[in-house]
Amino acid sequence: MLLIFGVMAFMVTVMNFENRFTKDPTCKMNAHTDLFVMLSKLCYVFFFNFFSQSQYILFKSLVLVVFSCLSFLSYVNNRPFYNQTTQTIVEIFSGIFAWTNLVLLFTQVIAGTLFTASLQILFLGIPIICVLIYTKQEDRLRLLMTNE
Repeated sequence: MLLIFGVMAFMVTVMNFENRFTKDPTCKMNAHTDLFVMLSKLCYVFFFNFFSQSQYILFKSLVLVVFSCLSFLSYVNNRPFYNQTTQTIVEIFSGIFAWTNLVLLFTQVIAGTLFTASLQILFLGIPIICVLIYTKQEDRLRLLMTNE
């Protein structure tokens, strides 16, 4: 069943493109990032189904952090969307997902201590992540300005 889902999701991911001249703000240049996100979701399902015992909770948190950070970096580096607003929103959501998983891993690592401010760290970091992603300057834009 998982194999059938993987094949169907792969086909939809690879074949669903629109050209850049459409008015749809979600049209994409390529599916590299979507393919990676789909494969990471399949890995999540695999790890969470087969490592369901409580002794693997730190391992599962580490897998979440690695794949969510790689997914965020994939969205930032590949820039699959033509529309800048859509690209920024997807980067913000992916950054928040990576931040949440980092805080989850941090909470799992310090679970035996008296530290109880993980929720405050999570909610303090979300606006910071949003502002950092929203205000980052484009490297390509800076390169374009220097070329002119």
